[in-house]
Amino acid sequence: MMFNRASSTQNANISKHLKLLTRINTTHIQNKRSLYLSTTNRFNYINQNKILATKVVKTLPYFEQKKYLNLFSKNSNPSNIPNPPLPPQPQEDPKAKKTKSNILRNVLVATILALTALLVLQPYNPFPSIVSKELRQALWAERKHDYLKALTHYINALSNFEQGEHKVNKLSDEYTGIELKIMEMYLNLQMHKEASLVLLELCYRYYNYLNDSLRNDKKVNFETISRLYCRDLRTVIKFIDIQLQNQNTGMDVNSTIKLLEAHLKLAESEVFMKDMEIPTNLLKDALQSQVTATEGGDKNMKITPKFVNMITDENLSMDSKGFLFIDLNSNRKSFIFEPMKDEIFIAKDLLDTLYLQKNDFNKAIVNKRTTLAMMSAANCEPGMLMMTQANLGTVYYMRLQQLREDYKFFKEHPDKVKEALIDQENFDDKYNIFMNNMEQNINILIENTKECYNGILLFSNDNKKKLKYNLKDNYIDTKIGETISLCKYGMAVLNMNIYKEDSDANVDLHYCKRLLNDAKTLASDIGFIDILKQIDIESELVDNLLSN
Repeated sequence: MMFNRASSTQNANISKHLKLLTRINTTHIQNKRSLYLSTTNRFNYINQNKILATKVVKTLPYFEQKKYLNLFSKNSNPSNIPNPPLPPQPQEDPKAKKTKSNILRNVLVATILALTALLVLQPYNPFPSIVSKELRQALWAERKHDYLKALTHYINALSNFEQGEHKVNKLSDEYTGIELKIMEMYLNLQMHKEASLVLLELCYRYYNYLNDSLRNDKKVNFETISRLYCRDLRTVIKFIDIQLQNQNTGMDVNSTIKLLEAHLKLAESEVFMKDMEIPTNLLKDALQSQVTATEGGDKNMKITPKFVNMITDENLSMDSKGFLFIDLNSNRKSFIFEPMKDEIFIAKDLLDTLYLQKNDFNKAIVNKRTTLAMMSAANCEPGMLMMTQANLGTVYYMRLQQLREDYKFFKEHPDKVKEALIDQENFDDKYNIFMNNMEQNINILIENTKECYNGILLFSNDNKKKLKYNLKDNYIDTKIGETISLCKYGMAVLNMNIYKEDSDANVDLHYCKRLLNDAKTLASDIGFIDILKQIDIESELVDNLLSN
């Protein structure tokens, strides 16, 4: 019984041990299986990364290959391993890129054209609708050359503009623009008097406003007042141009001169207020003229002041190649003439023309000398400065001719002098003083004429300067060549005139002939046709004098 009990206990222990062994074997097998699966997965992961690394390494430089190969080393730390770079992107096709740029460009061009068309079709219109309608009809009639119908529409537009709800500024661009179109239609219809009246009314309007603002010292914008001065002078210039071309416009020469002088003085006062040096120099010149007259022996006798050459290195600038140019740094005060510099000098030239038309050579000389001094201060073009001095020499010569005729007349008719004298006591002495004064003025006029012409010729003939003024030297500005040709012609004519008056005078007629030939050659080269006919006439006179 004891044996059976022992054997049964032994059997129970054996079964326990078998169950434990079975459980251990099962767990070990499961662990081995999981280990096998994890090893297999890691092996597959490594193989996949090796394939990717092989592709990446092929596209990376050498110094980066080592860095990324460490990804698969045993000692690599996954937390420190950076993300692998992306594979290179495929490049865009150049044709497709060009197509896209063309599309963008076409869209941009189409947008610009659309905006431009919008601005053209709907421009800024400062006029009321009723005025705009008349202006459009006027423009259509003008395009069809129906100037009478266009004139009617422009007049209606101006009338409707004045009768609008808002107050009209008669100096505004809109109002004066319609007036100028009316003037233009009158000119197209050959109605010069009516066109002159439109311009004259506009001149008075500009003058009154500018004169009031100057006297009352009104605070006006600089750009606005400068623009009004320019328009005022342009209106006067256009008015006088019509007067000179058509003598039946209802205003005589004296009234035209007074009108132009008034507007010029107004513009010059605006210039001189910016810098008083220019009017001071002009006043010194006038005082010098009075001193010279006092030294002549009789305060009532006027003596022509002597002229000083202005064509010098101080007033003209030349480069190393012999070309004249405007040196903006030579005169820093030239800005005071802006923006009406051109208008002032054109108006002063027109004033000279009116003086010459009236045979008032003394006023023409004074005005031309003032113009020359102002041109030098304004730093004008060298050709304009030289031409102005040459024209001054011509005016001196014309005054010389006039004074010589007066001298001959009074010498043959002394009783005419006696009639002009209020106090006829000591008539012989007064007559001698009068005639001596005329002789003195004749001599001064001769010297001044020579000074004007010789100053230009000496400057141009200076071998050190080697001035270039011909078209062969690629010099575009022909004013310098025209001036030199005019001076040579003028010197020849002056010497011939001296020889005619006094055959014993020291005048070389062969030199006069050479001057005329040089003037003709130069005038032909530069296309100065206006003077060729006069040169031919004077050449025949020289030949006649030489033959006699």
